[in-house]
Amino acid sequence: MLFPLSKDFSSSSIFQKSGQHHEKPIHRVWSIDHTGSAERTKELHLLLTDQKPYAHHERLATRRANDGKKMDQDRMNLWKEDLRDMNQKIDGESEERRQEMIGHMRLTKQRNCASDTDLKNRLRDQKQDHLNFLNDMNGRVGALAPLGSPEPPRESKERTRDRAGGQKAVNQQTKDYKDMIKELGGALDARGPQEWTAVPKPSNDAIVQRRKAKGLAEITQAKETYEAMMESMEERECVRVAGERRETRRQCREAEIRLGADKTRLLQAMSDTQQVKRAELDGIQARVNGRGSGRPEHPEFNGYATAGYAAVHKSQTRLRDHAAEKADRDANHEESASKLLCLSMALNVRNQIVSRNPPTKASSLMGTGINNPMEWTAMNWTQRWGLISRHAPQGLVQKAYEKAGVDAQGMDLGMTTASAPEQRTLSPRTLGLASTSPP
Repeated sequence: MLFPLSKDFSSSSIFQKSGQHHEKPIHRVWSIDHTGSAERTKELHLLLTDQKPYAHHERLATRRANDGKKMDQDRMNLWKEDLRDMNQKIDGESEERRQEMIGHMRLTKQRNCASDTDLKNRLRDQKQDHLNFLNDMNGRVGALAPLGSPEPPRESKERTRDRAGGQKAVNQQTKDYKDMIKELGGALDARGPQEWTAVPKPSNDAIVQRRKAKGLAEITQAKETYEAMMESMEERECVRVAGERRETRRQCREAEIRLGADKTRLLQAMSDTQQVKRAELDGIQARVNGRGSGRPEHPEFNGYATAGYAAVHKSQTRLRDHAAEKADRDANHEESASKLLCLSMALNVRNQIVSRNPPTKASSLMGTGINNPMEWTAMNWTQRWGLISRHAPQGLVQKAYEKAGVDAQGMDLGMTTASAPEQRTLSPRTLGLASTSPP
Protein backbone atom coordinates (compact mmCIF):
# COMPACT_ATOMS: atom_id res chain seq x y z
CA MET A 1 0.00 0.00 0.00
CA LEU A 2 1.37 3.39 -0.99
CA PHE A 3 1.67 6.14 1.62
CA PRO A 4 2.20 9.87 0.98
CA LEU A 5 5.74 11.25 1.23
CA SER A 6 6.34 14.65 2.79
CA LYS A 7 8.80 17.22 1.47
CA ASP A 8 11.11 16.48 4.41
CA PHE A 9 11.21 12.75 3.61
CA SER A 10 14.68 11.22 3.73
CA SER A 11 15.39 7.65 2.82
CA SER A 12 18.63 7.64 4.78
CA SER A 13 16.70 8.10 8.03
CA ILE A 14 14.67 4.96 7.22
CA PHE A 15 17.82 3.02 6.44
CA GLN A 16 19.36 4.09 9.72
CA LYS A 17 16.33 3.44 11.89
CA SER A 18 14.87 0.14 10.67
CA GLY A 19 15.78 -3.01 8.86
CA GLN A 20 19.06 -4.73 8.36
CA HIS A 21 21.49 -2.74 6.26
CA HIS A 22 25.18 -2.41 5.63
CA GLU A 23 27.34 0.38 7.03
CA LYS A 24 27.09 3.81 5.47
CA PRO A 25 29.33 4.19 2.39
CA ILE A 26 32.34 6.44 2.95
CA HIS A 27 32.05 8.28 -0.39
CA ARG A 28 28.45 8.70 -1.39
CA VAL A 29 27.89 10.91 -4.44
CA TRP A 30 24.60 12.72 -4.93
CA SER A 31 23.73 14.70 -8.00
CA ILE A 32 22.79 18.32 -7.51
CA ASP A 33 20.63 18.18 -10.60
CA HIS A 34 16.96 17.95 -9.65
CA THR A 35 15.84 16.93 -13.11
CA GLY A 36 13.76 13.75 -12.86
CA SER A 37 13.41 14.01 -9.09
CA ALA A 38 9.78 12.85 -9.35
CA GLU A 39 10.85 9.64 -11.13
CA ARG A 40 13.54 8.94 -8.54
CA THR A 41 11.04 9.49 -5.74
CA LYS A 42 8.66 7.06 -7.45
CA GLU A 43 11.40 4.44 -7.83
CA LEU A 44 12.34 4.81 -4.18
CA HIS A 45 8.68 4.55 -3.23
CA LEU A 46 8.36 1.30 -5.21
CA LEU A 47 11.46 -0.12 -3.53
CA LEU A 48 10.04 0.70 -0.11
CA THR A 49 6.58 -0.73 -0.89
CA ASP A 50 8.08 -3.89 -2.38
CA GLN A 51 10.25 -4.21 0.74
CA LYS A 52 13.43 -4.59 -1.26
CA PRO A 53 16.64 -5.10 0.70
CA TYR A 54 19.25 -2.47 1.18
CA ALA A 55 21.34 -3.76 -1.74
CA HIS A 56 18.61 -2.73 -4.20
CA HIS A 57 18.57 0.76 -2.69
CA GLU A 58 22.34 0.95 -2.93
CA ARG A 59 22.35 -0.20 -6.57
CA LEU A 60 19.68 2.37 -7.40
CA ALA A 61 21.65 5.15 -5.71
CA THR A 62 24.85 4.04 -7.42
CA ARG A 63 23.14 3.95 -10.83
CA ARG A 64 21.69 7.41 -10.36
CA ALA A 65 25.03 8.70 -9.11
CA ASN A 66 26.80 7.30 -12.16
CA ASP A 67 24.19 8.91 -14.42
CA GLY A 68 24.78 12.23 -12.68
CA LYS A 69 28.54 11.86 -13.04
CA LYS A 70 28.13 11.12 -16.73
CA MET A 71 25.93 14.19 -17.19
CA ASP A 72 28.42 16.33 -15.27
CA GLN A 73 31.23 14.99 -17.44
CA ASP A 74 29.28 15.75 -20.63
CA ARG A 75 28.61 19.29 -19.46
CA MET A 76 32.26 19.75 -18.52
CA ASN A 77 33.40 18.48 -21.95
CA LEU A 78 30.96 20.79 -23.70
CA TRP A 79 32.17 23.75 -21.59
CA LYS A 80 35.81 22.92 -22.30
CA GLU A 81 35.06 22.64 -26.02
CA ASP A 82 33.33 26.04 -26.02
CA LEU A 83 36.24 27.48 -24.07
CA ARG A 84 38.71 26.00 -26.55
CA ASP A 85 36.80 27.48 -29.50
CA MET A 86 36.71 30.85 -27.81
CA ASN A 87 40.44 30.75 -27.12
CA GLN A 88 41.15 29.81 -30.73
CA LYS A 89 38.95 32.67 -31.95
CA ILE A 90 40.62 35.16 -29.62
CA ASP A 91 44.09 33.92 -30.60
CA GLY A 92 43.22 34.23 -34.29
CA GLU A 93 41.93 37.79 -33.90
CA SER A 94 44.95 38.78 -31.83
CA GLU A 95 47.28 37.26 -34.43
CA GLU A 96 45.52 39.21 -37.19
CA ARG A 97 45.81 42.45 -35.22
CA ARG A 98 49.45 41.69 -34.46
CA GLN A 99 50.18 41.13 -38.16
CA GLU A 100 48.38 44.36 -39.07
CA MET A 101 50.34 46.25 -36.43
CA ILE A 102 53.60 44.75 -37.66
CA GLY A 103 52.72 45.82 -41.23
CA HIS A 104 51.95 49.38 -40.04
CA MET A 105 55.19 49.48 -38.12
CA ARG A 106 57.12 48.28 -41.20
CA LEU A 107 55.54 50.99 -43.34
CA THR A 108 56.26 53.60 -40.70
CA LYS A 109 59.90 52.52 -40.52
CA GLN A 110 60.18 52.74 -44.29
CA ARG A 111 58.71 56.24 -44.30
CA ASN A 112 61.01 57.28 -41.48
CA CYS A 113 64.01 55.79 -43.27
CA ALA A 114 63.16 57.63 -46.52
CA SER A 115 62.64 60.81 -44.56
CA ASP A 116 66.00 60.39 -42.79
CA THR A 117 67.76 59.74 -46.14
CA ASP A 118 66.15 62.82 -47.68
CA LEU A 119 67.14 64.89 -44.63
CA LYS A 120 70.75 63.67 -44.87
CA ASN A 121 70.86 64.55 -48.59
CA ARG A 122 69.46 68.02 -47.98
CA LEU A 123 71.88 68.66 -45.15
CA ARG A 124 74.76 67.49 -47.31
CA ASP A 125 73.67 69.79 -50.15
CA GLN A 126 73.35 72.72 -47.74
CA LYS A 127 76.80 71.98 -46.35
CA GLN A 128 78.29 71.82 -49.85
CA ASP A 129 76.59 75.08 -50.87
CA HIS A 130 77.92 76.77 -47.75
CA LEU A 131 81.43 75.49 -48.39
CA ASN A 132 81.26 76.71 -52.00
CA PHE A 133 80.09 80.10 -50.74
CA LEU A 134 82.97 80.29 -48.26
CA ASN A 135 85.53 79.28 -50.91
CA ASP A 136 84.17 81.85 -53.32
CA MET A 137 84.27 84.53 -50.64
CA ASN A 138 87.80 83.60 -49.62
CA GLY A 139 88.88 83.76 -53.28
CA ARG A 140 87.39 87.23 -53.67
CA VAL A 141 88.98 88.43 -50.44
CA GLY A 142 92.33 87.04 -51.49
CA ALA A 143 92.09 88.81 -54.85
CA LEU A 144 91.68 92.20 -53.15
CA ALA A 145 94.60 94.58 -52.91
CA PRO A 146 96.42 94.87 -49.57
CA LEU A 147 95.47 97.50 -47.02
CA GLY A 148 96.82 100.99 -47.69
CA SER A 149 96.83 100.49 -51.46
CA PRO A 150 94.82 102.67 -53.76
CA GLU A 151 91.01 102.40 -53.67
CA PRO A 152 89.87 98.83 -54.46
CA PRO A 153 87.72 98.28 -57.49
CA ARG A 154 84.00 98.81 -57.08
CA GLU A 155 81.55 95.88 -57.01
CA SER A 156 80.10 95.13 -60.40
CA LYS A 157 76.42 95.71 -61.10
CA GLU A 158 75.85 92.03 -61.79
CA ARG A 159 77.28 91.13 -58.33
CA THR A 160 75.15 93.74 -56.63
CA ARG A 161 72.04 92.52 -58.50
CA ASP A 162 72.76 88.89 -57.64
CA ARG A 163 73.29 89.70 -53.94
CA ALA A 164 70.04 91.70 -53.72
CA GLY A 165 68.22 88.93 -55.60
CA GLY A 166 69.54 86.32 -53.19
CA GLN A 167 68.25 88.29 -50.20
CA LYS A 168 64.86 88.70 -51.85
CA ALA A 169 64.76 84.98 -52.64
CA VAL A 170 65.45 84.11 -48.99
CA ASN A 171 62.64 86.45 -47.85
CA GLN A 172 60.23 84.95 -50.38
CA GLN A 173 61.12 81.41 -49.29
CA THR A 174 60.53 82.36 -45.65
CA LYS A 175 57.15 83.83 -46.55
CA ASP A 176 56.20 80.76 -48.60
CA TYR A 177 57.22 78.48 -45.71
CA LYS A 178 55.09 80.40 -43.22
CA ASP A 179 52.10 80.33 -45.58
CA MET A 180 52.57 76.58 -46.06
CA ILE A 181 52.68 76.00 -42.26
CA LYS A 182 49.55 78.11 -41.83
CA GLU A 183 47.66 76.18 -44.54
CA LEU A 184 48.84 72.89 -43.07
CA GLY A 185 47.59 73.89 -39.62
CA GLY A 186 44.21 74.88 -41.06
CA ALA A 187 43.96 71.57 -42.93
CA LEU A 188 44.79 69.63 -39.74
CA ASP A 189 42.16 71.55 -37.79
CA ALA A 190 39.53 71.00 -40.45
CA ARG A 191 40.15 67.29 -40.93
CA GLY A 192 37.53 64.81 -39.80
CA PRO A 193 37.96 61.64 -37.79
CA GLN A 194 40.66 59.37 -39.12
CA GLU A 195 39.67 56.09 -40.67
CA TRP A 196 41.54 53.26 -39.05
CA THR A 197 42.11 50.16 -41.08
CA ALA A 198 42.35 48.20 -37.81
CA VAL A 199 41.04 49.77 -34.63
CA PRO A 200 43.56 48.98 -31.88
CA LYS A 201 42.24 47.52 -28.68
CA PRO A 202 42.31 50.13 -25.89
CA SER A 203 44.64 49.40 -23.05
CA ASN A 204 43.56 49.01 -19.46
CA ASP A 205 45.13 52.36 -18.57
CA ALA A 206 43.15 54.08 -21.34
CA ILE A 207 39.93 52.44 -20.12
CA VAL A 208 40.67 53.50 -16.53
CA GLN A 209 41.46 57.05 -17.60
CA ARG A 210 38.27 57.24 -19.70
CA ARG A 211 36.17 55.95 -16.83
CA LYS A 212 37.88 58.37 -14.46
CA ALA A 213 37.14 61.26 -16.84
CA LYS A 214 33.51 60.15 -17.10
CA GLY A 215 33.22 59.87 -13.32
CA LEU A 216 34.82 63.29 -12.84
CA ALA A 217 32.42 64.78 -15.39
CA GLU A 218 29.45 63.26 -13.55
CA ILE A 219 30.80 64.48 -10.20
CA THR A 220 31.36 67.97 -11.64
CA GLN A 221 27.81 68.03 -13.04
CA ALA A 222 26.40 66.86 -9.72
CA LYS A 223 28.48 69.49 -7.93
CA GLU A 224 27.23 72.24 -10.23
CA THR A 225 23.64 71.07 -9.77
CA TYR A 226 24.09 71.00 -5.99
CA GLU A 227 25.71 74.45 -5.98
CA ALA A 228 22.86 75.83 -8.08
CA MET A 229 20.34 74.27 -5.68
CA MET A 230 22.19 75.70 -2.67
CA GLU A 231 22.38 79.15 -4.30
CA SER A 232 18.65 79.12 -5.01
CA MET A 233 18.02 77.94 -1.44
CA GLU A 234 20.23 80.73 -0.09
CA GLU A 235 18.44 83.27 -2.27
CA ARG A 236 15.05 82.06 -1.02
CA GLU A 237 16.32 82.15 2.56
CA CYS A 238 17.65 85.71 2.07
CA VAL A 239 14.27 86.78 0.68
CA ARG A 240 12.48 85.14 3.59
CA VAL A 241 14.85 86.68 6.16
CA ALA A 242 14.45 90.11 4.54
CA GLY A 243 10.67 89.76 4.71
CA GLU A 244 10.78 88.68 8.34
CA ARG A 245 13.16 91.54 9.12
CA ARG A 246 10.78 94.03 7.52
CA GLU A 247 7.87 92.55 9.46
CA THR A 248 9.89 92.67 12.69
CA ARG A 249 10.83 96.30 12.08
CA ARG A 250 7.20 97.16 11.39
CA GLN A 251 6.13 95.47 14.61
CA CYS A 252 8.96 97.25 16.48
CA ARG A 253 7.80 100.61 15.12
CA GLU A 254 4.24 99.86 16.16
CA ALA A 255 5.46 98.76 19.60
CA GLU A 256 7.55 101.94 19.91
CA ILE A 257 4.53 104.02 18.97
CA ARG A 258 2.38 102.22 21.56
CA LEU A 259 5.16 102.51 24.15
CA GLY A 260 5.52 106.23 23.43
CA ALA A 261 1.78 106.71 23.80
CA ASP A 262 1.75 104.72 27.05
CA LYS A 263 4.75 106.67 28.28
CA THR A 264 3.06 109.97 27.44
CA ARG A 265 -0.10 108.90 29.28
CA LEU A 266 1.99 107.73 32.26
CA LEU A 267 3.92 111.00 32.40
CA GLN A 268 0.70 112.96 32.16
CA ALA A 269 -0.84 110.88 34.97
CA MET A 270 2.28 111.32 37.10
CA SER A 271 2.27 115.04 36.39
CA ASP A 272 -1.39 115.26 37.37
CA THR A 273 -0.74 113.25 40.53
CA GLN A 274 2.27 115.40 41.39
CA GLN A 275 0.24 118.57 40.90
CA VAL A 276 -2.50 117.19 43.13
CA LYS A 277 0.03 116.26 45.83
CA ARG A 278 1.79 119.60 45.52
CA ALA A 279 -1.52 121.38 45.87
CA GLU A 280 -2.30 119.22 48.90
CA LEU A 281 1.08 119.98 50.47
CA ASP A 282 0.70 123.67 49.74
CA GLY A 283 -2.71 123.62 51.41
CA ILE A 284 -1.29 121.80 54.44
CA GLN A 285 1.63 124.25 54.63
CA ALA A 286 -0.76 127.18 54.35
CA ARG A 287 -2.89 125.82 57.15
CA VAL A 288 0.19 125.14 59.26
CA ASN A 289 1.58 128.63 58.63
CA GLY A 290 -1.74 130.08 59.75
CA ARG A 291 -1.48 128.55 63.18
CA GLY A 292 0.61 129.51 66.15
CA SER A 293 3.95 128.08 67.06
CA GLY A 294 4.11 124.34 67.73
CA ARG A 295 7.19 124.46 69.95
CA PRO A 296 6.65 123.95 73.66
CA GLU A 297 9.18 126.64 74.61
CA HIS A 298 7.49 129.26 72.43
CA PRO A 299 5.54 131.93 74.34
CA GLU A 300 2.51 131.37 72.09
CA PHE A 301 2.60 127.56 72.34
CA ASN A 302 -0.91 126.16 72.30
CA GLY A 303 -0.13 122.52 71.53
CA TYR A 304 1.56 120.67 68.69
CA ALA A 305 0.19 122.08 65.45
CA THR A 306 -1.20 119.65 62.89
CA ALA A 307 -2.59 120.62 59.52
CA GLY A 308 -6.35 120.56 59.59
CA TYR A 309 -6.43 119.61 63.25
CA ALA A 310 -7.66 121.80 66.10
CA ALA A 311 -6.00 121.42 69.47
CA VAL A 312 -8.18 119.80 72.06
CA HIS A 313 -8.59 121.01 75.61
CA LYS A 314 -5.57 120.04 77.73
CA SER A 315 -6.04 118.63 81.15
CA GLN A 316 -4.39 119.97 84.25
CA THR A 317 -1.98 117.03 84.25
CA ARG A 318 -0.79 117.79 80.73
CA LEU A 319 -0.38 121.46 81.51
CA ARG A 320 1.60 120.58 84.60
CA ASP A 321 3.85 118.28 82.55
CA HIS A 322 4.47 121.01 79.98
CA ALA A 323 5.35 123.48 82.74
CA ALA A 324 7.74 120.97 84.30
CA GLU A 325 9.33 120.35 80.90
CA LYS A 326 9.88 124.06 80.40
CA ALA A 327 11.40 124.44 83.86
CA ASP A 328 13.64 121.32 83.50
CA ARG A 329 17.23 122.46 83.08
CA ASP A 330 18.45 118.88 82.35
CA ALA A 331 16.27 118.44 79.28
CA ASN A 332 18.19 117.83 76.03
CA HIS A 333 17.27 121.04 74.28
CA GLU A 334 20.35 120.76 72.05
CA GLU A 335 19.07 117.45 70.63
CA SER A 336 15.70 119.04 69.95
CA ALA A 337 17.29 122.02 68.23
CA SER A 338 19.46 119.68 66.09
CA LYS A 339 16.41 117.65 65.11
CA LEU A 340 14.55 120.82 64.18
CA LEU A 341 17.48 122.05 62.10
CA CYS A 342 17.82 118.68 60.33
CA LEU A 343 14.12 118.64 59.51
CA SER A 344 14.26 122.26 58.34
CA MET A 345 16.49 121.17 55.46
CA ALA A 346 14.87 119.49 52.45
CA LEU A 347 14.93 115.69 52.45
CA ASN A 348 16.50 115.34 48.99
CA VAL A 349 19.29 117.75 49.98
CA ARG A 350 20.02 115.69 53.08
CA ASN A 351 20.03 112.47 51.07
CA GLN A 352 22.48 113.94 48.53
CA ILE A 353 24.84 115.16 51.28
CA VAL A 354 24.79 111.79 53.09
CA SER A 355 25.27 109.80 49.83
CA ARG A 356 28.27 111.95 48.85
CA ASN A 357 29.75 111.93 52.39
CA PRO A 358 28.69 108.68 54.08
CA PRO A 359 29.24 108.65 57.88
CA THR A 360 30.81 105.18 57.59
CA LYS A 361 34.00 106.79 56.25
CA ALA A 362 36.43 108.54 58.61
CA SER A 363 37.20 111.20 56.00
CA SER A 364 33.56 112.35 56.04
CA LEU A 365 33.64 112.86 59.85
CA MET A 366 36.59 115.26 59.90
CA GLY A 367 35.59 118.54 61.57
CA THR A 368 32.27 117.16 62.87
CA GLY A 369 33.45 116.12 66.34
CA ILE A 370 32.48 112.49 65.72
CA ASN A 371 35.25 109.99 66.36
CA ASN A 372 33.73 106.64 65.39
CA PRO A 373 32.27 105.97 61.89
CA MET A 374 28.72 104.66 62.04
CA GLU A 375 25.57 104.25 59.99
CA TRP A 376 23.19 107.17 59.43
CA THR A 377 20.39 105.39 61.30
CA ALA A 378 22.65 104.85 64.35
CA MET A 379 23.46 108.59 64.70
CA ASN A 380 21.55 110.93 67.00
CA TRP A 381 20.17 114.24 65.77
CA THR A 382 23.14 116.24 67.08
CA GLN A 383 25.60 114.05 65.14
CA ARG A 384 23.40 114.17 62.05
CA TRP A 385 23.26 117.96 62.09
CA GLY A 386 27.04 118.09 62.66
CA LEU A 387 27.58 115.98 59.51
CA ILE A 388 25.07 117.97 57.42
CA SER A 389 26.32 121.39 58.55
CA ARG A 390 29.93 120.33 57.86
CA HIS A 391 29.32 119.35 54.21
CA ALA A 392 26.24 121.38 53.21
CA PRO A 393 26.56 124.76 51.43
CA GLN A 394 26.61 127.72 53.78
CA GLY A 395 23.51 129.22 52.18
CA LEU A 396 21.44 126.11 52.87
CA VAL A 397 22.70 125.97 56.48
CA GLN A 398 21.77 129.63 57.06
CA LYS A 399 18.38 129.04 55.46
CA ALA A 400 17.80 126.07 57.81
CA TYR A 401 18.63 128.29 60.81
CA GLU A 402 16.18 130.92 59.65
CA LYS A 403 13.44 128.38 58.93
CA ALA A 404 13.88 126.63 62.31
CA GLY A 405 14.07 129.95 64.25
CA VAL A 406 17.47 129.11 65.76
CA ASP A 407 20.35 131.54 66.09
CA ALA A 408 23.29 130.62 63.85
CA GLN A 409 25.83 131.64 66.51
CA GLY A 410 25.42 128.53 68.65
CA MET A 411 23.26 125.69 69.92
CA ASP A 412 22.83 126.91 73.49
CA LEU A 413 19.57 126.31 75.33
CA GLY A 414 18.98 130.03 75.82
CA MET A 415 19.44 130.53 72.12
CA THR A 416 16.90 127.83 71.25
CA THR A 417 14.24 129.12 73.68
CA ALA A 418 14.03 132.54 71.98
CA SER A 419 12.62 132.14 68.50
CA ALA A 420 11.34 134.54 65.93
CA PRO A 421 7.62 135.19 65.79
CA GLU A 422 7.57 134.09 62.14
CA GLN A 423 8.70 130.51 63.01
CA ARG A 424 6.55 127.82 61.44
CA THR A 425 6.40 124.09 61.96
CA LEU A 426 6.87 121.51 59.17
CA SER A 427 4.02 119.26 58.09
CA PRO A 428 3.51 115.95 59.92
CA ARG A 429 4.04 114.03 56.61
CA THR A 430 7.49 115.63 56.18
CA LEU A 431 8.35 114.90 59.81
CA GLY A 432 7.36 111.24 59.38
CA LEU A 433 9.39 110.83 56.16
CA ALA A 434 12.43 112.51 57.71
CA SER A 435 12.34 110.37 60.88
CA THR A 436 11.68 106.99 59.22
CA SER A 437 13.29 107.10 55.73
CA PRO A 438 16.99 106.12 55.52
CA PRO A 439 19.29 108.31 53.38
